[in-house]
Amino acid sequence: MRTTALFVALVAVFGWGCGGGGGGSGGQTVFTLTIDIVPAGAGSVSVSPGKAAYAKGERVTLTPTATGSYGFAHWEGDGKGLANPAVVDIVRDTKVTAVFGTEHTVGPGGSYDFTSIQSAIDTLTDGDIIVVHPDTYNEDVDFKGKALTVRSTAPFTASTVIATIINGTVFFRSMETEDSVVAGFTIKDSAECLNGSSPVIQANDIAGPGAVGFGVFCMNNSSPWILDNTISGWTAGTGSGVYCLNFCDAHIEGNDIFSNYYGVWCDNSDAVLRNNVVETSSAHGIMVESGGTVLAENNTISLNKGCGVLGNLARLTLRRNIIGANGTWASSTSGVNCVQCDLTLENNLIVGNQGTAGGGLSCQDVYHGEVSNNTFHTNRATNGGAIYLVSSSVSFSNCIFWNDQATIGPEVWAGNSIVAVGYSDVSGGIGGIYNSGGQVRYDSTNFNLDPLFALPGYWDLNGTPANYTDDVWVNGDYHLKSQRGRWSDLLSNWLVDTVTSPCIDAGDPASDYGLEPLPNGGRINVGAYGGIETASKTP
Repeated sequence: MRTTALFVALVAVFGWGCGGGGGGSGGQTVFTLTIDIVPAGAGSVSVSPGKAAYAKGERVTLTPTATGSYGFAHWEGDGKGLANPAVVDIVRDTKVTAVFGTEHTVGPGGSYDFTSIQSAIDTLTDGDIIVVHPDTYNEDVDFKGKALTVRSTAPFTASTVIATIINGTVFFRSMETEDSVVAGFTIKDSAECLNGSSPVIQANDIAGPGAVGFGVFCMNNSSPWILDNTISGWTAGTGSGVYCLNFCDAHIEGNDIFSNYYGVWCDNSDAVLRNNVVETSSAHGIMVESGGTVLAENNTISLNKGCGVLGNLARLTLRRNIIGANGTWASSTSGVNCVQCDLTLENNLIVGNQGTAGGGLSCQDVYHGEVSNNTFHTNRATNGGAIYLVSSSVSFSNCIFWNDQATIGPEVWAGNSIVAVGYSDVSGGIGGIYNSGGQVRYDSTNFNLDPLFALPGYWDLNGTPANYTDDVWVNGDYHLKSQRGRWSDLLSNWLVDTVTSPCIDAGDPASDYGLEPLPNGGRINVGAYGGIETASKTP
């Protein structure tokens, strides 16, 4: 899988294949882990550490071992896919099923059980494993409703994925479930999930352009698990790395989605996106429209020529993402752009984005917006460097707005909107906010002090300060300086500074600071890292 050097994620993995909202355990802090084996006696799973109960966030390693003639097929329940060993971050009572099956081989020549993937699928029965050896298979592959694991010999080894090619389309269109898995291939055309199918598509290189214009195409009540793939090159027409249409509910996790027209497009469909890199799209990184609901956590969404995230008639929850260097100068782009949306932004780093209206966040007719513990820095636009609001109702708390740039309203441009700003660090104070015909509540809980980032990002003007179109964004480190300790993503360690940021312990006293490391002053920090595990420490 290709990696990006531009940004470093806010935290490590949130969980492993868990549906739902990243925990949802309320005040519970101790959880159980249950392991099932299917079929009984086909294998075992070692658990490390093996305990009767686990603390919230504790990391557990599961290693399956087959017995007799069986092989390990995949995980089900609160885990999905083929990872061996698999790592689970315990955030709730967790139940995982290890599925084993009989292995059959596909390859060129007479030493294998089958010479084509489709003939193996047609012959074998539910629960079997089809192990495909390196070659180019000039065929479409249709699972035909069967519960089969179809994988290469080493799904997580790049050289094997490159050498094991399906030169056609992979179809799931007969109500397949999570028991149907395709993993470890180069797929030259798309993977299609239709008519209520919910397969697992994992560790593939799905490279366009293909016949339908979409790397993974989901339609009509499908609910696939799209895990750990590289999806690129789907640029024809309005092509998309992942396209979900008409009442789908996709889980999109751990993928590298780059150089498509749209990265992910949800049209009247829902999705959970976690731990993905979505970048260098010709248009928008993530587009959600026509009633879609999307939860996006811990993604890096960067370098897209359109918006990082565009929502139109949608419900968006964006949490712990890095949204940076998106948009095009003098274009209608933003880091996040919402029209007639319900919007929640929590603990996002929104930096170096640009457009004409709202470089960081643009809202039009947003009837409900809650923006808490985000950092907006050096976004730029004609109006509203960080924020542009029209006919919207949005509240901001525990945020940093610093060094954003615009002709009017360098931090916030608000037109006919209801805006509340509290417990936030605002560059220029109330002078950084332009109000046109609306209501802006800005009180004494806010302040205007250098937040003392570890290393602020900046625009490299490329030697042509009058020409914004050739500028290059240089990322920084937005942890807050602290004389007691700030986290370094680069070094994976705590560093001590000679000064302390005024944003430490400056957030709303009613906000939850429980994940901040000790000493935390009993009060949440302001900015993207406030309230989470890598918050800077209180001197």
